[in-house]
Amino acid sequence: ADGAHVFENVTATGNGGISLQRGAASLKNITATGTSGSAIWMGNKYPATLDTVTANAPNHRGIEIANTDSLNNEYSFTNVKVTAKSRGINVARSGRVKMNKITVNTPDIGIYLEADAKGEHELANLDLTAGKSAFNAPHGAVKVEDFKITATTDVGIYIGTAHDAVIRRGVITTPGLMGIYIGGTDKKKVTVEDVTIKTGWQYGFMLMKSSEALIQRVCVSGMSTTGIYTTADSVTIRDSQFSNNGSLGGVMIDSASTQKANVINNAFLKSTPSRAWSNSKNHKFDGNYWQGVAGGTKYAEGNVTDNKTLAANPVTGCYVAPPSPIGGLV
Repeated sequence: ADGAHVFENVTATGNGGISLQRGAASLKNITATGTSGSAIWMGNKYPATLDTVTANAPNHRGIEIANTDSLNNEYSFTNVKVTAKSRGINVARSGRVKMNKITVNTPDIGIYLEADAKGEHELANLDLTAGKSAFNAPHGAVKVEDFKITATTDVGIYIGTAHDAVIRRGVITTPGLMGIYIGGTDKKKVTVEDVTIKTGWQYGFMLMKSSEALIQRVCVSGMSTTGIYTTADSVTIRDSQFSNNGSLGGVMIDSASTQKANVINNAFLKSTPSRAWSNSKNHKFDGNYWQGVAGGTKYAEGNVTDNKTLAANPVTGCYVAPPSPIGGLV
């Protein structure tokens, strides 16, 4: 059945709710339940669109696109709500994936775009609760905006990419490993702004290689090790707040000493060392607020030196996610 299939106003329940082996598909106003398999399974040869879909899979993955034909297919998800035992939404192979207004609840991974999903992905208005990573994308440029994420045992947002990434306007609660991880070894541009990360076992945000990174208006609190850890070639961290973080304080700069990180106009809310850490005096800490340190005096701790300390916290507030639901069938 290799055609341009259209499903509208359908309720389906079975071992697998809806299964499409091939063919383009448009699914709209769908409620699908897979009692033992996936609620929706698509082995698509062509692009697909899902609009206003509820998927329930109490024993398996919620929505699975197992395309093996093309790296150019675009998949669009709008107003989608998934409850699953395994991965909420899984895309094995694709071009660009676009998601808007998505709710996922699972003890596994919330949204997984596998290694062969290599397009310029765009996701917005996400409400994800996951036992493991809430969002995982090993490859492909990624933009994630307007989100509320809880990841119980792993990473809130994992991007293991050699491409650009933009993350903005969201709240991550991660009692597990860390809030955000951006990896890869190639050079890329990274922007993270207006994000609040709360309560983590290790790092709030780990940023590895990048040619240019801007982190601004980010609040990180309650991490056991440090708020932000980075080895990026060029990084600016500004207008952000770090409170009640662990042994290495709010920021840990581990970039090459030949590079120059800039840490500017931030608030380090910790009354005792270590408030921040740097592997080199080349990295610039300038004009920050250090709790317990008088403004206008020199602050020095290891390789961290600030000659323009602020007398008051420059951060007036942290980003707060919109009321739930921000995604899915609103």
